[in-house]
Parts: sequence; C-alpha cells; structure tokens
Amino acid sequence: MANVDKKLRIGFVHPDLGIGGAERLVVDAAVSLQKRGHEVVFFTSRHDRSRCFEETRDGTLEVHVLGSSLPLRLHPSFPLNIVFSILRSLLLSILLLLSLLLPAPASPLNPLSPLERFDIFFVDQQSVCVPLLRFVAGTRVVFYCHFPDKLLSGGWEVAVDEKGEGKVGRAKVGGAGWMRRVYRWPVDRLEEWTTGTFDRPTLISLNRFEAKKNVALAITAFARVLSYEPEKKASLRLVIAGGYDEDLADNVNTLTSLQSLCDELDLSQYTLTSSAAADVPATRVLFVLNFTTSQRSYLLTTPNTLALLYTPANEHFGIVPIEAMASGLPVLAADSGGPTETIIDMSSGSSGTGYLRAPDTEAWATALADLIDLDSNRRREISKAARKRVLDNFGEDTLGRELEDACREALAMGDIHTQIGDRMIWGGGIMVIGSAVALALTLLLSHA
Repeated sequence: MANVDKKLRIGFVHPDLGIGGAERLVVDAAVSLQKRGHEVVFFTSRHDRSRCFEETRDGTLEVHVLGSSLPLRLHPSFPLNIVFSILRSLLLSILLLLSLLLPAPASPLNPLSPLERFDIFFVDQQSVCVPLLRFVAGTRVVFYCHFPDKLLSGGWEVAVDEKGEGKVGRAKVGGAGWMRRVYRWPVDRLEEWTTGTFDRPTLISLNRFEAKKNVALAITAFARVLSYEPEKKASLRLVIAGGYDEDLADNVNTLTSLQSLCDELDLSQYTLTSSAAADVPATRVLFVLNFTTSQRSYLLTTPNTLALLYTPANEHFGIVPIEAMASGLPVLAADSGGPTETIIDMSSGSSGTGYLRAPDTEAWATALADLIDLDSNRRREISKAARKRVLDNFGEDTLGRELEDACREALAMGDIHTQIGDRMIWGGGIMVIGSAVALALTLLLSHA
C-alpha cells in the first residue's frame, strides 16, 4: 500500500512552455502540487523567457530545457510541424532518461547527470514519450489528455459526459519574495497602464493566435453589436490577447487575417507588441501579443471589462472561462466542448454564469448585447454566482488534491519492472535506440 504521507518527486514533461491554455493548466497543476509539499521539476523542449508564464521564469518552478537542438519544422514550404514536435519530444525523453541512468559528469548525452529518480511523471499533449518513461525509467506516468490529435481532424463530434471528472482550476501566482515584489511593482503598474490607459467599456477574448480558436467570431459579433446603437456604444472596445509566436506560421497568418477582418468591417485597430509601450491609442480593437501576468490580471479584474468572449468550438476543457468566472465576469462561449461543463447558461435561472450559443454571428451578437446592457444589480448576481461555481468546483485545492490522488493511485499499481519483466525492458531499450537513429537521420536531413 502506498504511503499517503510521503512527499512525491514529480517530473512534468511538456513540449513548449509558451503562453496558452494548456501551459496555464500544467503550470497551475505544478504549483498546486508544490503547495501540497511535493517536489516538482519541469522538462520542456522549448522555453522562451520572453513568451512564457511568470511562474516558469521567476523561480517558482524549476525548469530544464532538453531537446531544443532540433528545429521546429523542416522547411517553410514543407514544415512537418507535427512530425518535428514528436521528434523533439522523443529527444527530450532520451536526454532525460540518459541523465537519470548515466552517472556524472554531465555531457551532451546526459546533460543533467546526476539526476535523482522521480516517483512519478506527469505528461501532457505528447504521449509519444510515455512508453519510454515507463519501460526504460520504470516510472509510473500520469497522462493528461487535453485533446487527442485525431479529434482535431474534420468530421469528429465531441460529447461531454455530465458525470466526467478531472476538473481543474486557476492557481494563484506564488513564489515571489518581498524583494521581487518591490522590484516588480512599478513594472506591473506600467504594464497595466499601457494596456488600459483610458477608461472605456471593454470586451475581452483571451486565446492563442491560432485559426482553430475562431477569434473572427468575436470580431464579427462585436461589429454587429456596434451597428445596433452606434452612438450608445461609441466607447465600446474589444481586446484580443494571447500567446503569439512569430516562428509559427499559424500564429502569423491568424493575426494577419484578424487584422484584415477588422479593416473589412471598418473597425480601427492597434497591435500592442511591447508591454513597455508609451501609449495605446483609442481604438475599437486592441491586439495584445504575449500578454504579461499583470496585463492578464488587469483585463480580467478591471471594472471596465464587461464580459469574456470564448470562441473555440469543441474545445477540450478550456481554462480561460474558469479564470474569467473566478474574476466575476460573465462568459459568452460556444455551446460545445468544455464550456458546457463549466458555464451555467443564464437562460436556466438566476445561478447562471454566462451564455452558451452556437458559433453564429447573429446568435452571438444578440447574447453579447444582453451582456453589455446588464444593470448593476444583475451584474453583481452573475459575478457572485460565477465566483461561487469556480470556488465550489474548480478551486486550487480541488486541483491539487485530485492530481495528488491520481499520482498516488498510479504509484499504488506497483513496480513496473517487476510486472513487465526483462523482455519489455529490452524492448524499451530498443525503442530508445530506434528513436535515437530516427533523430539522427532527421538532423542530417534538416541540415542537408
């Protein structure tokens, strides 16, 4: 029987610690486990300190980068992004395993040796490394499946089980000492000021700049609402903020497409690319690239923000609506995927926390107009209901406790090497060798 009092050493494996919902989830998960006394170490193949969440760069979490030597893609005209993402995860796993298995001194083959053994690995997004970690390291793995790749292809429907478990929550930013708080205070205030230098009613959309997020729906619905009562809504603005990587064609093309859409709809726009910008002009649509923690907090908590627009259809869980409700904001979201579990439609009664609508411009514009015109009493009721729902169902304590339970359940399954025997261990070794050969060939091809 597993010792329920034992503090665990947990290795988190995540492909790219950028700015996105998946990254917010794993960072919150790691912090919640740390607060329960467990030791957490992150391993990733990419960690751009100018494009990441604060906890991964301020010392709150220990982060190691492995496998970054492989390119993100083969060639702009033939990128093979998925293939190279898998190969980078394999290289990360191989270097991690060699650092665990080989003694000091460290070398390019075992860059982190000597590395202490982990009790459990927490893996998400890329499952390709799971067999290697299980069979070679002999360590149990908890895999968080955000959204299987096959469901991203056309023609698949996603059903939400009303009895499904695994709810997650937004963790508080931690780990900052008094000196860092003093240092960050003027910077945070500057970032907040540059994001909201003028008081005006605001709608926000927080998503990575990817085509599948369907942020165009927010823009077209916003434009339609403005056409209802132009004079009454003269000061209304839309802020679209999220992770942006200029090395990813999808990010670049999506931003360009959204900017073009604003031009087509005669919506003035401005793109904020630096948190230290001297001024933000009065504009209908403000794009904020790679927003900081302070900017995110400001957008979610300022009284000027009226609602969050969450546009992705068939999204897996979706942590952004949880963050918005925790801040007391009503949410307008697509009526599919994770939001159907987290949001209570206001049409159902006084305990509603937002609207769930089909991804249609007219339907969204109608719902959006209702949210904009809420009186102060009704807005307070929604805010109270939203906060209560998050606290009761998706709080940090719940997240940490359920993740800890999952880790202990995996450990209670027993020693892997004892169960699978020598043949499977040899099979794991062959997998590592085969993966190394594939990586070597890929490197040769990419530099040819």
